[in-house]
Amino acid sequence: MKRKTLTLTLSILACLALIGVGFAAWIISAEVSADPAEGSFIVDTVTDKSYKVEGAWLNSQSEITFGAPATMEGNPWLTNDSKDKKENLTVTYQLTVKYGDNTPATGIKDKIITTVSALADPNYTAAVNGGLIIAPTSAKVEETTTPGVYNITVTYQWGEHFGKVNPYTYYKEKTPTDKLNGTETTYMQDAKTSLETLSKIEASVKFTLSITVKK
Repeated sequence: MKRKTLTLTLSILACLALIGVGFAAWIISAEVSADPAEGSFIVDTVTDKSYKVEGAWLNSQSEITFGAPATMEGNPWLTNDSKDKKENLTVTYQLTVKYGDNTPATGIKDKIITTVSALADPNYTAAVNGGLIIAPTSAKVEETTTPGVYNITVTYQWGEHFGKVNPYTYYKEKTPTDKLNGTETTYMQDAKTSLETLSKIEASVKFTLSITVKK
């Protein structure tokens, strides 16, 4: 009895397997036409990011003047009677930067690289090496509130020889006949020599501001 039951069970499993295989072997196929689907093209826009630049000296001022302060007090032994040569150690070049499509180039302050130089001249070299003036090697770049407009400022300084202040301010605290430390040169003699060196720069030297706008 047990043997018959076992055989029946196996037969059912075998039959189910055959039916399953037979059903899986039927393949029904037919062509089906789908509704047309529209597609679209996506193309990146072309933006001209080349630069167009123009500029000018702010207030038409491009001259560095190693002159007297705007005001002088008291009755010092060193004076300056020039009316039109007052101290001016800073000039600013205003640069307008646009892209090729004429939109303002904003936020590129760090891409504006500057250098400041002057042609080799013995008087200029003497003034710098002698500590009469401090010559910059670059200019300060600042973005203005006007989109695409940048101020590029060149700043010279009085040198260590004058205590980094105007010669008038420096010498007025000195006695003209006193001698510079460790020398036989009086302050009066030193003032004459130093200021003559500076005066020769005006006729022979021009500085150059070079500007590069990097991509």
